[in-house]
Amino acid sequence: MDEILSTLEAHIQKGHFTHYEMVCGSLDGEKNRVREAFLPGGRVFFDLASLTKALVTAPLVHRVLAERGLSLDVPVAQLGVFPAFPSQVLRSTARQLLEHEAGLPFWRNLWLGTLTPRGTEVGAARERLHRSVAETSGTLGAFCYDDLGYMYLAFLLERLTGASLPTLFSSLLLSLGLSRSLLSFGPLASPSSHYIPTAYCRIRNRWLCGEAHDENAAALGGYSGHAGLFGSGEAVEAFLQRYLSLPEAAVFCGGGDPTQNAQKRNVCGWQAGMGLCDTPEASRLILGHQGFTGGLFWWEPATKFYGIFLTNRTMGGRQVSWIGELRRQVFRAQYLLLQRGGQV
Repeated sequence: MDEILSTLEAHIQKGHFTHYEMVCGSLDGEKNRVREAFLPGGRVFFDLASLTKALVTAPLVHRVLAERGLSLDVPVAQLGVFPAFPSQVLRSTARQLLEHEAGLPFWRNLWLGTLTPRGTEVGAARERLHRSVAETSGTLGAFCYDDLGYMYLAFLLERLTGASLPTLFSSLLLSLGLSRSLLSFGPLASPSSHYIPTAYCRIRNRWLCGEAHDENAAALGGYSGHAGLFGSGEAVEAFLQRYLSLPEAAVFCGGGDPTQNAQKRNVCGWQAGMGLCDTPEASRLILGHQGFTGGLFWWEPATKFYGIFLTNRTMGGRQVSWIGELRRQVFRAQYLLLQRGGQV
């Protein structure tokens, strides 16, 4: 553990990020929990970016459809009336959207170079989304990691329930016995001093603190199914501990047998492997998600080990070469620590 802490300190000295938090443990309670953090200024809430996909959208899709007796494998067109959805989305299933196999473009610019005051261009951004998907269609079943499918999953949830994504997530947290103050969506009316900045945004002409770094999420009102969630490492840990104890969470590990998903790069909305392991055989047993702003959580169903690593790595630039290797180093340190019974 001393070695990884020294590595993190070196990254801070280089200006790669200013805050980090690491938590690891075992869901069965047999291994000790270990937490290390560098959170100057009392700032504890990170922009979780694409962790939103795995912690919010995927669980809600599973729960909402199950409550209505609807299948993940039925085409979206059969789940309800969605007049604005492009035909490519209507032909796809919720599972294909969750697993990035709906044939959608990997990314599209929904703000077109400018971002006006929060929430004023939501309608225009949605129209750009519909138009770009209608003009570009791919092959159903072919994997292409994208954000757009999760935007549509958020629309689907809102249409089926009549409630907003933040409201639905608040209800999920309440059902788990967790406070909505632990994990919450932006934008905030006035960013709190507890929120960790992610970068200076040249489009918005301000430091981003308490509002989504992702420009498309900002254009859609500050959040969507792919980004917009904020929270601390301990909050993510509390969510994983509560949610993964539920029978409904078994869908993320093939009903308890991860080897069923050996060829999958994404399982029901959670990423497989994430490049953390040295071999493909080990990779297929690790599930979780990564986030653009520097977040990661992983979970191994067989051992019930889990780990969380959060940073504001976008302070060091949008595109960096070191984040992948750093995540692997943190994962290896956490896993070895848990194998040893949590002894530092």
